[in-house]
Amino acid sequence: MRIQLWLMSAWVSAGLGCAAQGQVDISAAQVVRDLSAEVGKAMDEYRADLGRADEQREQLAIEAFINRVNTSVGQPEEQQTHAEKFRAALAVIRRDQQVSEQRYLATCDNLATLREVADGLHRMGLVRMRQSEEVSTWMSELWGRGEQSVSSR
Repeated sequence: MRIQLWLMSAWVSAGLGCAAQGQVDISAAQVVRDLSAEVGKAMDEYRADLGRADEQREQLAIEAFINRVNTSVGQPEEQQTHAEKFRAALAVIRRDQQVSEQRYLATCDNLATLREVADGLHRMGLVRMRQSEEVSTWMSELWGRGEQSVSSR
């Protein structure tokens, strides 16, 4: 009889733990989803800001090149030097754009992984809650049978 009571209490504890853990899993999933959505918005805003900054840098490089060429009219060697510096400046801007795009895409991949984790946590929470319901139903049936057997004695 004691072993049966101990087993029953263990099952009840496990069942109640499943329900609580399921709710925790679902809440954690929602937190991860919310976090990934906010980080995604921030990354999109940052990307747009970088795009505007890169456009400004390009415009400044073009203006500087035009000014240098205008001041070196009739001096082909200086104009060639200015052209090389202009090409170098544009190369730096393009490299920076490529690096920022790679970082953006890597962050997008990480956010997709976070969303997958959140979906998995949510599914696991639902499974645990369903298991808790099954344990509760089983315990109720078992308890009902135990009461019936005691009353029939």
